[in-house]
Amino acid sequence: MTPSRSTAALGRGDAALHEFSVEASRRLRADGRCGFFALQDAFKHLVFGTDFLHSTALAELGRIAENTRHESARWEPDHILIAGDLAWQLRIGLYARASDFVYTLPFDLMVAVIDPRGLRVARPSLPEGMVNEVFDPAIRLPTLRYETVPGGEVFVVDGSRELLDIQVERPVLVVKLNTSVRDALQWAFDRQTGSAVQAIAADPLDSELVSTLRALASMQRGASVEPVRALTCHRRHFVRWAAIQCLARLAPELAVDALRAAAVDSHPHIAQAAAHTLSRLGQKAMAA
Repeated sequence: MTPSRSTAALGRGDAALHEFSVEASRRLRADGRCGFFALQDAFKHLVFGTDFLHSTALAELGRIAENTRHESARWEPDHILIAGDLAWQLRIGLYARASDFVYTLPFDLMVAVIDPRGLRVARPSLPEGMVNEVFDPAIRLPTLRYETVPGGEVFVVDGSRELLDIQVERPVLVVKLNTSVRDALQWAFDRQTGSAVQAIAADPLDSELVSTLRALASMQRGASVEPVRALTCHRRHFVRWAAIQCLARLAPELAVDALRAAAVDSHPHIAQAAAHTLSRLGQKAMAA
């Protein structure tokens, strides 16, 4: 029996996606960030040179046709996660709205613009003097100069060197390829004043760790002491500090030792906070 046109397109698209996925994983495993940037031609071919988009849409529609209550675990706000592993992710979706702030990218990114009307983007260099892990409200947003990336083209953002801002007058269909999160923090700049207003954990797993530590502190269960103490040596400075604060609630005597170690922490904010806390504790002890 001859396959239908839709079935044939689905097969070709699946094969193209599989081939790209193997290549992406191989390159990032072998060459890291350099391997990611070397994927630009393969990414452009996947998006514009194969039936990949068509077959993906057919597959999703087929699942919904079979089950009208189908909710894919891959669906995200304005995007669908198509493929990926620990080093990279591929998504199809919309740039549907401009954000209130201009954010740094804690990863590297490629964007294929599907909409023939193009996409307005600004890609300024990161502010001079900016150190990702040390938030500084004195850092200012650089001037944003926009260009239109036409439909059918791919643009690349090196998150270690560049910011990205999008001007959206209407939803724009894109395909996005990004690396895994690299930086500790994602900074937000006020687009009106240019001021750095906040920095949040770039990796959701780090945010969950901090939330869990705060919950444990509220529970005040002694059985939590050892795993909490281990987290005072976590690679992310804000997780280390949350662990010390939690330890202070669970086992104050151990927290003092952790504070002494933190007073020489590599992160200046942690070292300053620990030294200040130790000084305050010393003053209280003298007053008593």
